[in-house]
Amino acid sequence: MVLTLLSQMLGYMREMIFAYYLGTSASLEAFQTAETIPLTFTQILVSAVPLALTPMLIKEQKDEDANLIHNAIFIFGLILTMISVVVLGYPKIFVHMVVPGFSVEKNLLTAHLVTILAPNILFLAMVGIYNSYLNAKRQFLIPAASALLLNVCIILMQVVSKGNTTYIAGGSILGGVAMFVVTYIYCRKKYMLKLDIKKINIKTIKKIIMAILPVCLISMFTSINLVFDKFFASQLNDGAIAILTYSYKIINLPVYLFVTSVTKVMLPDVTQLLIEQKVHSLVKIVKKIIILCMTGGGIFAVLMLFIGEWIVNLLFGRGAFNLLDVSNTATVLKIYTLGVGCMALNSFFQSISYAKGRYIDPFFILFMQLIVYVVLCNSFLHQSGILAIAFGNVIASFIAMFMWFYVLQAKYDIKIIKLKSR
Repeated sequence: MVLTLLSQMLGYMREMIFAYYLGTSASLEAFQTAETIPLTFTQILVSAVPLALTPMLIKEQKDEDANLIHNAIFIFGLILTMISVVVLGYPKIFVHMVVPGFSVEKNLLTAHLVTILAPNILFLAMVGIYNSYLNAKRQFLIPAASALLLNVCIILMQVVSKGNTTYIAGGSILGGVAMFVVTYIYCRKKYMLKLDIKKINIKTIKKIIMAILPVCLISMFTSINLVFDKFFASQLNDGAIAILTYSYKIINLPVYLFVTSVTKVMLPDVTQLLIEQKVHSLVKIVKKIIILCMTGGGIFAVLMLFIGEWIVNLLFGRGAFNLLDVSNTATVLKIYTLGVGCMALNSFFQSISYAKGRYIDPFFILFMQLIVYVVLCNSFLHQSGILAIAFGNVIASFIAMFMWFYVLQAKYDIKIIKLKSR
């Protein structure tokens, strides 16, 4: 939690520098969109692989001739390299798909930045592969610590270039390489993990793909949701994408504190309880996490209601970020905070289904969540503008949470609320 908090603080510092130099300008929106395109692929794997691969590695630990991680490194290294080359070669197609409302000039700048950022598809996602191995070893310090390097490199390049997005994109690549190198060296030195070609076989690769592919499809919904944010916002006035990004960065702190420090750390224990069929112990954990997330989310929402505008002004209200930007960002922030507890819980509930080996449940729930969000945005975007995007996300998160309550009780025998029978 401490390292996650530090990472978020660096993230805020990064956004503060962006706000100072670029405000809500077209060049900032171009960078934020360009960053989203490779991150869409990266987040799918970074979110999915540790959740799907970690339980597999835990179950395999008793086998001294373990080969899952070697096959995972090989197959995903190959796939990620191919995806990086495609994005690098055809950036304009991806830009047009994500932000059809951009002007020609913004499209060209965004495509230029995508070509610089494309290699992070490989580096950041491979970090996720190695982190899944470390999580199975119950090692969470190095993954959390290495994550700091990305923001550190971006911040340094922001200051040196005084907000030049081309140099900042280069700093992002430098950070991705640094994360990969640190994680790789630690795994090599601590656990003697070195890719062994002799352990690669089609049967194991097929096993990995069959386990991870469903989770990737599930994680895809979260990434697509972020893409849709940009898609809808690009049809509004200039600055809408930047306002959404600034407000979402603020709520990332409580969400990541709950999701990263709770979900990832608890995943090995949840997996073990499911293997041992200790449902009663699992129910206790689930109830405590529900209380933690909803109480923490509620406190944060009330706090932002009173001091949200002050927080936005404190973080970003200087330089090119004017008073109107502060007011608009604070309004969107207050709406987003209503769904913080739900966002954290939904992520934790997904991890239970992954540990159980059930993929259809999160797939169905996230699909319905995305449909609700798209319908709401499409229906109210022209009347309510950016507020439709914020409210659409919150309402969809609440619906997904209640769907999880039903699924956990009906299919997992995790009774969150006990009803007394007559």
